[in-house]
Amino acid sequence: MNYQELVDKCKKAYADKDLKLAWQLWEELGKIIDKLDEIDIKDDEKRNAIFEEYHSYTKQFTDEEVFGITDYGKQKAYREMEFERTRGILDKSISLYDLTKDDKMKSLDDFLNFYEWCILKSDDKENMYMIYDLQTNEIKDYDENNGNKTLDEVIDRVVGRAVDYETNESENDEYIDDETFEYFENLYDIAKKYTIGDYDLWLKQFRQFIDDFKEVAKDKKICLVCGREKEDYQSAYCDKCWEEEKKRIGVED
Repeated sequence: MNYQELVDKCKKAYADKDLKLAWQLWEELGKIIDKLDEIDIKDDEKRNAIFEEYHSYTKQFTDEEVFGITDYGKQKAYREMEFERTRGILDKSISLYDLTKDDKMKSLDDFLNFYEWCILKSDDKENMYMIYDLQTNEIKDYDENNGNKTLDEVIDRVVGRAVDYETNESENDEYIDDETFEYFENLYDIAKKYTIGDYDLWLKQFRQFIDDFKEVAKDKKICLVCGREKEDYQSAYCDKCWEEEKKRIGVED
């Protein structure tokens, strides 16, 4: 099976909600990067060509597909290797979308999955919730009301961490695409609605961050060789120039 067939079968498995198969195929696709082991570490041209080849396949996936598949792999690892340590926490967790029925909350759920936090219902207080950290195996903010929070307080805490992470810690330029813009806009709308307290300056700074990010993205859409607009943000080349570059340096599919 060639790599394009892997992509097609992986996307179909995800669409069919067969995440187990999608994850297996995704891992196979990742073996493209293993080719780096065969290339001299100083041969930047060939090493970059391998990354370009990998991006030529991964760019065919939407953010939803990537996060859905990799989150499955992450949770699979928790369940198989750390089930005892986490005491089955993931099976007790509840999504913010399920709690609010707000489609924008799916973006915050994506962050929770990535950041390895989850939401639990309070054990002893009605209509109260807790944030559980799967990495440290502890309830966040336990010294404040034993970690119990209202739903609005949970959303405020999570969106605050998400915004701070995206603006200060994440390497966002590796994930520029239209779905990333939508993700940021959803975080902004959630923060604007749920942030508790006076955070006008913080919100303005995040708004500016989003606008600046979109400006940077415009340059990422330009092919470095011919100067025409590309279909994606990750690759340095448009499809035509990439095919010519592969022929020039002798890279085969």
